[in-house]
Amino acid sequence: MSSKSVCSRKPSVVGLLAVAMLFAGGCFGPAIEPFETPGGSDSSPSSPSGPPLGPVKYDFADFPGCLEIQQKLPELKMLDGSPGEDATGSPSRVCSFMPVESGAVVIGFEARLYGGRENADGFQSGAERAKVSFSEHALSEVEEDRGVGVGSAAHWTRFVEGGGCTIQILDENAVITATYYDPPAGDFDPRSEECRGGAREVARKFYAAVQPR
Repeated sequence: MSSKSVCSRKPSVVGLLAVAMLFAGGCFGPAIEPFETPGGSDSSPSSPSGPPLGPVKYDFADFPGCLEIQQKLPELKMLDGSPGEDATGSPSRVCSFMPVESGAVVIGFEARLYGGRENADGFQSGAERAKVSFSEHALSEVEEDRGVGVGSAAHWTRFVEGGGCTIQILDENAVITATYYDPPAGDFDPRSEECRGGAREVARKFYAAVQPR
């Protein structure tokens, strides 16, 4: 069966776990790059072997894993996630959750952290690199959002009919992504407030859960 046929099917409540697994690199859009860390190039990020270059708000060494995020948000049940480094040693944060009170909604969380980097043009801070990624390397067309109320900027992306709502938030040296997917709601418009309201709510919760101590 082709990937296109899998992604075009309407998942049932029974198949939500499979949908959550597809989130990281399937129907919800391209797989997110792992965290960018100090000294890594855009095409080949390095592992977090030392402190970030220059001051940063989010340091990978202290960034909560998926289980810790779930513990801070007990209303969510974790379906899948990377607790730290993946099998290749590349740092990443990609998690999927489901509300404890509802077995029908799948919620995705993704994040990228950027450290400072020296290159031929001089030093580029983590915040500058995150801003470039947020504004120039978006996954698709975007629409600005002014209602989420966290971070320095936010926009909507991945406009797939029936694929849920995806919001990306820029906050200093981090790009945080939240996706809200409610299959029983049907193929509603991903630009509708019905869809975006749920995404904003979980985005605020994720944002609060990953704030540095």
